[in-house]
Amino acid sequence: MRLALQRASHLFPSPGHHLQAAWSKKITPPDYSARESLVRVSGSPPVQTAPANGLAARPPRSKAARIDLSPRLARRINRPMFRALAKRDLGYLDGFRLRGRDVTRLEGFSDAVFGFALTLLVVSLDVPRSYHDLINTMRGFPAFATCFWLLIIIWNSHYKFSRRFGLDDLTTRTLTCILLFVVLFFVYPLKFLFTFSFSGIIPIVGPGASPTPMTAAQASTLLIIYGLGFAAVYFALIALYLHAWRMREVLELNELEKLHTRHQIYRLLLLAGVGLLAAALACNLRTLRYSGFCYLLLFPILRLHTVVQKRSSRTLTAPAG
Repeated sequence: MRLALQRASHLFPSPGHHLQAAWSKKITPPDYSARESLVRVSGSPPVQTAPANGLAARPPRSKAARIDLSPRLARRINRPMFRALAKRDLGYLDGFRLRGRDVTRLEGFSDAVFGFALTLLVVSLDVPRSYHDLINTMRGFPAFATCFWLLIIIWNSHYKFSRRFGLDDLTTRTLTCILLFVVLFFVYPLKFLFTFSFSGIIPIVGPGASPTPMTAAQASTLLIIYGLGFAAVYFALIALYLHAWRMREVLELNELEKLHTRHQIYRLLLLAGVGLLAAALACNLRTLRYSGFCYLLLFPILRLHTVVQKRSSRTLTAPAG
């Protein structure tokens, strides 16, 4: 009986028999290492190097077979935007290898909190019922636009950190939650300060619509709260980048990425330092008037830091000799 079943199995094989036989065969993938590598040096024609496996290399294309780009199209392709997009397709952006290309639950939670913070900045949730209400609502949009821009800058800093390092450990989650808490605390002083500031520039129409004036002590307290909140946001980002710097060996950062990480920490320290300086000036009524002007120092300071960072990057990436 057993012999008969064995003969029947040879005569009538199972449907998966051929698939199993095909799968057991060793399939050799095509060898792409035999292709030649083209090296272009300072505008010279491409130099064909010998392949590592000793196979015959493919002859270079003739000039007639090459694509002739017009100078205008070549200039458009060489723009920084197109170069950044090309690097991003390869997993690189601004000299950084993107280690966090997938959106994690931490990033989704952070985006939800930032969206809620932006909702709190809305000028008014009520529909205007008169012409004066409409005009007053429209006059609040400059303050809303300024607050919106500042929150987007903070969100973009956290976005860059997530894409560059892709960290999702306990320390990163804790520091991110601290950042989000400070952002939610920072929203209302931010909105009140800029709404009050623009109300002095843009007149408000309607009976009883003029803002209540503040005393010098109240203005000092408001500027201290704003300066400390401004510094706390960037100190939370500094803590995130310091954690990434401690993990530089695990993340396998190259020298250029280490340079960018250090300069990003320096940049955030400058931002936090300006906030602390503004809060310190607001503590004294004699220097209170200079507290708000401290934030104007950010433009030349950050511009100078960008120049120094680019010079350091060029020095690092310059060929030896």
